[in-house]
Amino acid sequence: MGRLRRGARGALPGARWTGARGGGTPVRPAITVVTVCRNALHLLRPTVESVLEQGCPSLEYWIVDGGSTDGTREFLVSLSARGVRTISEPDRGIADAMNKGVRLSTGTWVAHLHAGDTYLPGALDAVLAHAAEGTDILCGSILKREERRETIYRPKPSRLRMDMTIHHPATFTRRAVFGEVGGFDERYPNAMDYDFFLRAFAQGKRFLVIPETLTRMAGGGQSERSLWRTLRETHAIRARTLTHGWERSYVFFLFLFARGWTARRSTGAAMSRPRTRYPRGRREDPAAPRRRSSIP
Repeated sequence: MGRLRRGARGALPGARWTGARGGGTPVRPAITVVTVCRNALHLLRPTVESVLEQGCPSLEYWIVDGGSTDGTREFLVSLSARGVRTISEPDRGIADAMNKGVRLSTGTWVAHLHAGDTYLPGALDAVLAHAAEGTDILCGSILKREERRETIYRPKPSRLRMDMTIHHPATFTRRAVFGEVGGFDERYPNAMDYDFFLRAFAQGKRFLVIPETLTRMAGGGQSERSLWRTLRETHAIRARTLTHGWERSYVFFLFLFARGWTARRSTGAAMSRPRTRYPRGRREDPAAPRRRSSIP
């Protein structure tokens, strides 16, 4: 199973200094940030600015657009002078676009920051300060606006067997891990990130939790708008990935559904109508062979 390490506040693992003692420049691993979008220009602008304002000299930034028609492509052209790399073409959905971003990336660490999410000041510096050798996936906290307040959510990778307990907008993964674990599975449009991280956990990849809050995450994403479908997907993922444990059972699925339903009723949030069938009438079969994109 995945091994959990916790970063120490103020420590600089992974920052290797050259030159005389007390001086010099740290040699830090490069980061690739990937933003996927489609017809979300009003959300994309603040996301881009939050990345570029990090001032990270070892940053590679890719924007993967799914063929937008709202002026996004014209905006992407204007970003070339600022060193942003872009591609705009039709895709098969979010997972396909995220996999495309990984294939295009060259950084040691890869992060996905969707349109509408923003990095907090100093986020990438914090990541590089904790990017120790021996860490496969680095997890920070998110700041999420709910109703009239903002709440900080801490990552808990040790509980991935139960649910999505880390937050992909504040997670940085070594690129090599995608080649070892595989890419994002397109059959899970709501929970492709949970599928990837649970596979990494089950294969013994090493997670590092750092104390910093890295990302302000927008609410109302696809996984939140359809609780029933998201829980159906995560149940199928656990049934495929885990070899034992009650987390694979339908009773556990019903427990998560009841918990989510109660939370939504208490906040007055709407919930999509339960659906027992997937698009094109294809039902999710936990015994079916896995199909997922591979990352070279």
